[in-house]
Parts: sequence; C-alpha cells; structure tokens
Amino acid sequence: METAAADRVTVHKERNSALAAALARLPHPMALGVVYCDPAEDFTAAWEHRTPHRPMNRDDLQTLMTGKIAWVVG
Repeated sequence: METAAADRVTVHKERNSALAAALARLPHPMALGVVYCDPAEDFTAAWEHRTPHRPMNRDDLQTLMTGKIAWVVG
C-alpha cells in the first residue's frame, strides 16, 4: 500500500462541491471518507413532510381492501 506525506494529503470540507469534483477527476484518486455530502433533506423526512398521514385503523383497512379503488394481482 502506498503512503503519502502529510503535506501531500488534502483535507477538505465535505460540502465543497468544487473541490469534490476536482478530487474525483484526479487520474489516480485515493479517496478515503466522504468526497461530497449533498446537503439535502433525506427521503423519509421529505416524504413525511409532504404527505401527512395518520395511522390506519381496521375500518380504513376494510375500505381499502373492498373499496372501489383496488387492484387485482394475478
């Protein structure tokens, strides 16, 4: 395994997209850790934020299974 001197190691902020892109374009990059962290809301939080829901009760399940909006698996 090749080692590098401390003065040859680049440490960067994970939200610096310009430096992350430059590191990814190196001919022989040796990336350890996070190259870029996209500061976006995670899927679960986004879904729950945009789609309010309540727990399903027995009547809701019955309506779902026998209602007009249904599908057939065959």
